[in-house]
Amino acid sequence: MPPHELTILINQALRPKAWFKAEVSYDDRQLAKDAGFRWYAADKTWRRRMAIEDTSQLSFRVIQLQANMEVKV
Repeated sequence: MPPHELTILINQALRPKAWFKAEVSYDDRQLAKDAGFRWYAADKTWRRRMAIEDTSQLSFRVIQLQANMEVKV
C-alpha cells in the first residue's frame, strides 16, 4: 500500500466518533441493519458507534447518545 493511502486510512480512523441511535420504524429496520446498526433488545433500539461526520450520509435520522452512556455488547 502506498504511504499516502495509509495516511488517508489513518486520518479516517482518527475522526471523532460517537454512539448513535437510529430513528427507524419497524418497517424500515432493514435500513439500520444494512448501515451497520445493531439491535439492543433491552431498550429496543438500533445503535452504532460511528464517525460523527458520516451520519450525514445515512438515509434515516439518528440521535447522538450521551458521551457517558454505557453500552453493553
